[in-house]
Amino acid sequence: MIRNFKKNFLPEKFLPHFLNFVDFMTDSSVKNMVYSVGQGLEIKAYHTDTKILFLHGTKVNEIISRKSAKKLRKFYPTMQERSFQGYMHAELAICHQKQWIKEIEQFI
Repeated sequence: MIRNFKKNFLPEKFLPHFLNFVDFMTDSSVKNMVYSVGQGLEIKAYHTDTKILFLHGTKVNEIISRKSAKKLRKFYPTMQERSFQGYMHAELAICHQKQWIKEIEQFI
């Protein structure tokens, strides 16, 4: 399990911090968090000229991110969406920081 965590979720250097964080969560909180993702997601447009960059991967649970992007686009039609083939959730920001920074800098 730890090997898969390091390979697919977070680099090993973050493992102690993550385990410390989840140690304080109840089983009920973890279940609620997992099952609530994307459920009843309501998006309200405040300023339709807001610049939005939506980055997501394509692996594992990234279907939720793609659905969220689709909902956001209804309110923010100029939103830029970038999909990273083979990446998992937040993998670009966590494991490929230089590339992530480059994407953000190009956007702003």
